[in-house]
Amino acid sequence: MKEFKSKTHALLLTMLEVAAIHRNPERSMFSPNGFLIYRVGLCLSYITMITSSLLYLNEEGGNQLMKMVLSSVALQFFVCSMVLISKKESITKMLLASTEVFSQLTPNDENRIKMDLLDKKSLKFAKFFAFLISMNVISGVMKGLMNSWLSGETHYPFDLSCLGLSAVPCWFTQLFSTSGTIIYIYCYFAILKLILYQLWGYVDVLSALIRDRPVSASEKDDRDLLKFYCDYGNFAVSFTSIFGITAFIDMIFTSVRCGLISYYIVMSISENNWSDAAGSMVGLASSFILPYIVCSCGEDMDEMNNQIRNGFLESNWYQCSPQSRKRLLPILTLNNVPIKFQYRQCMHFNMERFMQVLRSSYSLTTALANFM
Repeated sequence: MKEFKSKTHALLLTMLEVAAIHRNPERSMFSPNGFLIYRVGLCLSYITMITSSLLYLNEEGGNQLMKMVLSSVALQFFVCSMVLISKKESITKMLLASTEVFSQLTPNDENRIKMDLLDKKSLKFAKFFAFLISMNVISGVMKGLMNSWLSGETHYPFDLSCLGLSAVPCWFTQLFSTSGTIIYIYCYFAILKLILYQLWGYVDVLSALIRDRPVSASEKDDRDLLKFYCDYGNFAVSFTSIFGITAFIDMIFTSVRCGLISYYIVMSISENNWSDAAGSMVGLASSFILPYIVCSCGEDMDEMNNQIRNGFLESNWYQCSPQSRKRLLPILTLNNVPIKFQYRQCMHFNMERFMQVLRSSYSLTTALANFM
């Protein structure tokens, strides 16, 4: 029997390696020791940016608020990276559950069309997001080069001197540190969406199987379907437990960072420094886009849950089932929404959470404007 080959699943494994979160034991681009060295290198890049920002907060020229922003970005993704690395076993279980689900898909034309559409959406998002991130890096480098050329003085992509190094080593260190952070920013948010696209592909197939299921299906087929659903559930639950805490960290850092950038924009406009204000507005927009991606995951998960639930409840197979068959689906019969995108049932990340980020950022901005 010919099996599916998911580009999304292969891309997900590659991105987990690029972010130094998980090494694919089968087709890895690193040796075991090489992967550890690469992971240490990325961690050093975060620490370098954090140390440079904090060490020269008061000693060097430039705006202290923007140095705090740079430090918060590096610190945020350093913490998230450590959290995800500490959840190595959970990530392995999630990937195994995903493989189990994928292996159970019947390779017919209908399922193939749905999974091909999933792959196209995933690759389109990954390419678009990579373009945005790479343009930020290129624009930062070009800004430093243009300022150096116009003024005749040394300017760096960021307004800090990495550990007091001279011009050439400082440029190299800044680009290395920035690239490491950018790699993680891209991989972290792209991994979130790729997993969501994978989940949605499984949901489409599972819902179609349920709706078209004959009433006369055997108990063995019922058990196979329940296993398919439970493997999907394990995949989804692992996903929420892994990324729930990192999403919470992202919400906190984003609120503080957006407040600082907003206050810096107000200061720049009041001083008629429109170039700094324009650059900060781009940073502010990026800071809002990233948590929006996280929060929209919660909305997507709810919609997927409803799609599966409706597929069960509206099918003739379920409505005409005897009680013995319905007992095979206790989760669905006892809960309206069986799987929640939440962390320990206390933080539900959706667009309401995103609005809280906006309100927190606004409150911090007004507080800074009043007291500084």
